[in-house]
Amino acid sequence: MLFKFALRPVRRPTIGLILTGGGARAAYQTGVLAGVARLLPPEAPSPFRIICGTSAGALNAAIIAQDAANFGRGVERAMNAWSALHGSSIHRSDAASVARHVARWAWTALTGDKRGRPVSILDNTPLRELVPRLVDFPAVRAAIGSGHLDALCVTASSYDSGQSVSFFEGRENLQPWTCARRRGVRATLEPNHLVGSMAIPFMFPPERIGDEYFGDGAIQQISPISPAIHLGAEKVLVIGVGRCAGPDVPLEPQPAHPSFGQISRHLFDSIFSDTLEADLERLQQVNETLALIPPKVRERSGLQQRLVEALVVNPRRPLDTLAAIRSHRLPPAIRVLLRAVGALRDGGSSVTSYLLTEEWYCKSLIRRGFRDAMAQRSQITDLLELPRARCRSVVHRPPGRAGVPVPAAARVIASGIGSPLRALSLQG
Repeated sequence: MLFKFALRPVRRPTIGLILTGGGARAAYQTGVLAGVARLLPPEAPSPFRIICGTSAGALNAAIIAQDAANFGRGVERAMNAWSALHGSSIHRSDAASVARHVARWAWTALTGDKRGRPVSILDNTPLRELVPRLVDFPAVRAAIGSGHLDALCVTASSYDSGQSVSFFEGRENLQPWTCARRRGVRATLEPNHLVGSMAIPFMFPPERIGDEYFGDGAIQQISPISPAIHLGAEKVLVIGVGRCAGPDVPLEPQPAHPSFGQISRHLFDSIFSDTLEADLERLQQVNETLALIPPKVRERSGLQQRLVEALVVNPRRPLDTLAAIRSHRLPPAIRVLLRAVGALRDGGSSVTSYLLTEEWYCKSLIRRGFRDAMAQRSQITDLLELPRARCRSVVHRPPGRAGVPVPAAARVIASGIGSPLRALSLQG
């Protein structure tokens, strides 16, 4: 006798990817993603149904999202983009342009500007031209339509309302939200959403989106994990670029007053890392509280909160010293500007690490990110619910070594041609 059994399909949890802000440090995130891609089968779709990015992390998020059907190819695009970047790719770095913008900024600060012209220290016109070349927004919509992606979310800070605004494009059943000092808005994502999210205060001019002006998304973002949870994530992988992982080490007291560069370091670190750490603590407290309530009781009471598993990958070693080594490669005008504010002196190299979009530095960050991902490959495998055999068999080989140039074919920005993980298998 033949028996037929109807097997109920196993439901996989919705996994979100959160890419924080950090300027040039965001190259590190692509290295971590390269490690994730190494754990997946070749040409596998993205394991992340929801992708959220802030500041420079928003650029990585959009590049990855457009290739949700082939995660390795998306990672390759992001790595190629960062490997080919220079300071002039993001802002005009010639002496005349920098001097003109600094003078205008100083004059406006002293006298005010009633004409309402955008004022910033640097001109980010090259960034405006770069974003459309790197991100194919119709491809993002196609990934959503094909079911490979639930949502892409880009967060920016509104100078008008003082709120953190998360612009998302995704499935029709996703709803906007409003919370304390933050809101989620459904939008058709365009290059100006990314430019606004990356507009570092004073460095780059605010970006107009709709009727409001926006700046760097890391400002006012008191809850970086919240957008992914609102969009339905049940697990999240958070890739940070702030303080290195591990316990805080007490610093030696300094007899002299802190320099402008040291103060700027604290400012940048508080913008790009402090809110993430606080949000992770809140998430842990909520999870511990919910774990005390039986699931059936939570279901009957209609609690909207749910347990959310989070894994964080942060640099295991400080990135400041790496930037200090290569600070001499900055354009002369930018080097003079940073030296004037103390960013090239002791304690100020952290500022340089956020602004140094130089090829060798970005490639070094990619390699560090890959190694850190491999160091946590067991935890990543568990989060993504991958076979353990895949974790044990993966080859721990970084994507190239310091000083080894990337082949010309791999330097074409967003080419998408060739093997999906070509850039991951470079040999010295």
